[in-house]
Amino acid sequence: MEQDEAKRKAVLEVLSAIFSEEGQKHVAAGTSVLSYNKEVNITPTPALAYVQDCINSNRLYMRLASTEVFSISQDVGHKMMTGEYDAQAAYDAFNQRITDFKDPDAVEVMFTQETAYSNDFTDHGSAAASSLMNTIRSSMEADLAIGYSPTVSTPIYAGDYTLQQAKWVLTARNSIYQGEYTGEEVWRFMDWLVNVKEDGSNPIQHRNFMPVTSGLEYTVTEYERGKFRLEEVTVNGEPLDKTATYTLLLVGADNFLEHPNFCNCPMPEDLKAKRQDYLVSDYSSQECMQEALEKTKQFLEPTEYVTILQG
Repeated sequence: MEQDEAKRKAVLEVLSAIFSEEGQKHVAAGTSVLSYNKEVNITPTPALAYVQDCINSNRLYMRLASTEVFSISQDVGHKMMTGEYDAQAAYDAFNQRITDFKDPDAVEVMFTQETAYSNDFTDHGSAAASSLMNTIRSSMEADLAIGYSPTVSTPIYAGDYTLQQAKWVLTARNSIYQGEYTGEEVWRFMDWLVNVKEDGSNPIQHRNFMPVTSGLEYTVTEYERGKFRLEEVTVNGEPLDKTATYTLLLVGADNFLEHPNFCNCPMPEDLKAKRQDYLVSDYSSQECMQEALEKTKQFLEPTEYVTILQG
């Protein structure tokens, strides 16, 4: 703007309007907004009374990555439900962790990714999601892995990664489960995650909600837009042996799938009870991915894990 006085004047007019009292009140639109213009007085909503200590200390969260907010919220919320935290302790823990300063000059590169993988969904799945699931499975040495609910939030780029940047690839800090399942039970998990139920409930609201698998491949038919039918599950190109036993790793969250206001597709009770016995305690997809990357120093090469047919 310094090179063009007319543009500079226009920009300053816009900024002056936005940061004026009238402009700030338009931005606030009756919600909780704190203005850093000391000449503007916007009465906060009653809800802001709960964070008055942050307001008084003039603290501003400069950047809130959704992965950080979700994982910290999940952790402190869980500790409230188990009785470890009351509301005040949960608030204090959340605030301490979200404002924990990390000196960028002290950040160490964890590894250098040699190949980039897109998160665009094709008729054979997301390369970035497949890469992540292959990486996690390698750490757990499982025969098969199934990830459900969106697992990846970004593409995987080629270049240096710090640990925090690697964590941003994950959508959330999900629980993981691992144990022995028959091929029949593996099929039933895939049936739960793919097929439209008898009452019309659909576990796949859009393609990003399709399960991401590692060690097994599956074929579906999209018979109506957004509605899929599971046709085949294979392991190393061969049909799934329903009588065989596999070590299966499960990564995901049930909330969206099971909630009656969303997919309304509860996991079969016997599978859920068995899965709960296989919960890997105090260990999430984040720690699992970190351990894997410490060994591999790369997000592993993706595989084509799904084939989508039209019909």
